Amino acid sequence: MKRKAQSGIGTLVVFISMILIAAIAAGVLIQTSSSVQSKALSAGSKASAQVSTAFNIIDVSGTLNTTGKINHILLTAKLAPGSDAVKLNDTVLKFDPPGGAQAYRYNSSLESDCNATGLVNEYNIQYLINGTNHKDGYMQAGDVVSFCFLPSSTIIEGIEISIVLLPKVGSSMEARFRTPDLLVKNREYLFP
Repeated sequence: MKRKAQSGIGTLVVFISMILIAAIAAGVLIQTSSSVQSKALSAGSKASAQVSTAFNIIDVSGTLNTTGKINHILLTAKLAPGSDAVKLNDTVLKFDPPGGAQAYRYNSSLESDCNATGLVNEYNIQYLINGTNHKDGYMQAGDVVSFCFLPSSTIIEGIEISIVLLPKVGSSMEARFRTPDLLVKNREYLFP
């Protein structure tokens, strides 16, 4: 009889240790799945912002100087439907005429009109329409903004130009156009 009791206690100890090992393994699995789930949610929201955040370029125009060359370029844009807000300090404007590409950064200290001087490698903006959640220095849903910059090279008739808006997070938007064969108006519409 003593032998049966000892054998029963040994079986009970093995059984209890298997339950403890299974509980520890289950705890590790639950913790790992929770960590993977939070990383997947974070990656999903970043991917969603990357895909959905973009600009819609409405038009591009240029103002002529006294010599008949384009002096300032104005690009009017708004956010694409479903876009997150875009911080203008994190947005690069790339201007690519035949003479070579130039990148422009936002300068909030410049005047909000296109006649500002000092726009070398910088652009300023003017809010044409403020959205319901308007905040200076950002583009929010409903905002319509005019980006203004000085071209890095002389813009003449009949040349191919590309202007790209590059947000830090999201899709870039390009306006590719050819300047008119004759520049005569004070304000020439270049795109669309």
